[in-house]
Amino acid sequence: MAIDTSGSISQEDATCFLSEVKGILAEYQAYSIDIFCFDTKCYNLENFSSDNGDDVSNYKVMGGGGTDGGAIFRFLKDENMTPLKLVIFTDGYVGDFGNPDDHSLEVVWIIKGSDVKPPYGMFAYYEEGK
Repeated sequence: MAIDTSGSISQEDATCFLSEVKGILAEYQAYSIDIFCFDTKCYNLENFSSDNGDDVSNYKVMGGGGTDGGAIFRFLKDENMTPLKLVIFTDGYVGDFGNPDDHSLEVVWIIKGSDVKPPYGMFAYYEEGK
């Protein structure tokens, strides 16, 4: 899961994103996910699994610059990571959505606070309280 931590994302937004991640994980008895932040670079890659008992609420968000979705795909390539599904939490104010090299990669955009439509992948609009 990639969490947008660019300058347009408030601490409240980041907390909402992490709360949603926690809610997703609560639906599964067994899981292993990698989480990282992105703005124009990617930061703080951490793995959370049902085995390690770490609470995703303690994850430290980092960033604060512009927004470059391409940074996500460069990071995945550099880290030799091929996720089964890539979930990206963002406000949609992305200068460059990037382009996954592997077009079979399932990408899901969760967009909070705008009605931007990403150029690829599935997407859903996040509305607090719904």
